Amino acid sequence: MRNFFHFSPVKLRKTIQRTVMITACFCAEICIAAFIVLIFNFLTARNYQVIFYMIAVICITILAGMLICFFTEMLLSRKIRRCSRYTYVDIQLKTLIYSAYAGEYSVSGERVVIRDIYYIPFAALRKAEISKNGRNIVVTGKMRHYCMNSHNLGYHVVAGEVQFDRALLNESSFETIETLRIPAVFGNPSKLCGAIEEAKERFEEIPAPKPYVFKEADFIRRRAKPRVMPEDFNYSRKW
Repeated sequence: MRNFFHFSPVKLRKTIQRTVMITACFCAEICIAAFIVLIFNFLTARNYQVIFYMIAVICITILAGMLICFFTEMLLSRKIRRCSRYTYVDIQLKTLIYSAYAGEYSVSGERVVIRDIYYIPFAALRKAEISKNGRNIVVTGKMRHYCMNSHNLGYHVVAGEVQFDRALLNESSFETIETLRIPAVFGNPSKLCGAIEEAKERFEEIPAPKPYVFKEADFIRRRAKPRVMPEDFNYSRKW
């Protein structure tokens, strides 16, 4: 089962392409119209004031189009870089983590990234389904919402259980919510929704721990070690 979903920049890249194409077509229409007026005036009346205005219109239109394309490319490319790093879905054995880039600001010349983290234990997850318009995955259940400096939201995984590096975040500094809409920015939304449902079913199949009964033989024989699954390996996720 796939347990990690990265942000997919396909939609933002298509937005950049559409913006460039629309801007280029719009500027071309203005420039062609101004060029026709320029040639017609030059061949007939030769009003140099009109010729000057038409040349100015062509130059300003080209400059404005270049600026629009440049700033669109710069802003959306920066958003793609940030989301590719900070926006993801991490499915663990007992917990689902959804991280989303929420913005940034500068303090004394140092960049501070704000991130949303949604901590969703499978024990409190009711269901996950695709919305009617197909643009979101609606997750219902009791979950935690953190919104703060990304540097403070590092966490590590121990035997499928997510624990934040800052112990305070495990007990407080969060908002409890009942519904979460995950935008369909991770490729095919049905794959993510299916992975969440499969992880939920796998969690429910985990047998309940048996109560320990003291036996003298426990001092002698060795207990069998529990089987370790790939998702159970411990690791840290912090940036």
